[in-house]
Amino acid sequence: MLTPRESTLLLDLNHRLRDLYVRKAEAQNRQDQACIDALQAEIDELTENCDKVLDSTEAI
Repeated sequence: MLTPRESTLLLDLNHRLRDLYVRKAEAQNRQDQACIDALQAEIDELTENCDKVLDSTEAI
C-alpha cells in the first residue's frame, strides 16, 4: 500500500508524464526530432522513477 507521500509523488509524476506526452505529440506534428528525442528521454526517466516508487512499496 502506498503511503500518502508516495501517492502524492506518483500523482505528480503522472501529471508531469501527461504533459510530456502532449508536448511530444506536438513535437511529432512539427516533425521536430530533436525535441521528440529529448522529451522521450524525460518520459523514460519519469517512468523509471514511477517504477522505483512502486517497486519500493511491493518490497514491504
